[in-house]
Amino acid sequence: MKRIILFAALALLLTFSATGIGAGKLDTIANFTSNGGELNVATYTQDNDKVGLIGITLTKKVSYAATRNEWDSFIKLWEKAAQMNSTTTQFIGSIKETETTDPTLVLITAGPGVRFTLETANGSFSYLLAKSDYDKFDAGIRQVAKYLGTN
Repeated sequence: MKRIILFAALALLLTFSATGIGAGKLDTIANFTSNGGELNVATYTQDNDKVGLIGITLTKKVSYAATRNEWDSFIKLWEKAAQMNSTTTQFIGSIKETETTDPTLVLITAGPGVRFTLETANGSFSYLLAKSDYDKFDAGIRQVAKYLGTN
């Protein structure tokens, strides 16, 4: 069932459909735009199954879907990246989707901003989050964590 939820979540985020597939529900929590790119933080729910989503839109739309435990790991990487104060880019870490046949790899680097890169079968997609957006992003991913922790 989790694999179906992840595929449905990916399909929803790729199309950014507000109506969803079947009984599922997609909610965008936070949205960021810069230089023609877009970064989204969202949730997807179908029945009692929930995932958190990070999506990047450039020439294509791609996403990373995570369960509660995976989302907690993502938050830890984010916290480390947000605390980085450097003029040069430093690799922070990575996390990969599980229970899917086409997993997305998330790479996080930090320096003058935090860069999220989603590596997919369709290519590499990056978004640089400006320091001025850190508080809004942090609030968004923590809202997702709270949502994923409830049943």
